[in-house]
Amino acid sequence: VSDLVGSYEQQPPDLLAELQRDRRWCQGNLQNARLMAEPGIHPVHRAMFVTGTMAYVSAPLWLAFLTLGTALWLSGSSLVSSWNVLPAELAGLWVWTLCLLFLPRVLGIAAVLMRGEQRQYGGVWGLVKSSVLEAGLAIVQAPVRMLAHSLFVLVALTGIKLDWKSPPREANAVPWKVAASPLAPLYSG
Repeated sequence: VSDLVGSYEQQPPDLLAELQRDRRWCQGNLQNARLMAEPGIHPVHRAMFVTGTMAYVSAPLWLAFLTLGTALWLSGSSLVSSWNVLPAELAGLWVWTLCLLFLPRVLGIAAVLMRGEQRQYGGVWGLVKSSVLEAGLAIVQAPVRMLAHSLFVLVALTGIKLDWKSPPREANAVPWKVAASPLAPLYSG
């Protein structure tokens, strides 16, 4: 939002800078998590602490869900009678997850159309194309973010030192080698 006055933080220019910022935010949100149980805090503020914590803690929980589910499936576990039939609970979880991921995007498009602002986004077709492209990029980046946020939670809980540098604000090209080196630990092993 470039027309805001006062103090605000711009969106980082690339995924690596965004993950660097997320690492700082993760540590801050986990440090504030202890305030959820403090007496005398208004329920709205308590909910904000829960939301901030779950923004990052959900990543290792989701990773565990995917890992254990895949391991059970590959092992032919008898916990589920038939892997060909999707249990109602699992189907409900997937539907809820898809709603959380895509409903804000659909409502955003609907809001633009209802206000008649589609010309600012290249018309209806341009708005839909850019929305589909953004959703596709988000899907591609989601595993990277999940692994990175899981690592950030682990780092924060183990007390490993965190460098509090502010990420760059200007967009620059990021060479593949520079992009891959900080993410390499996520995919090794």
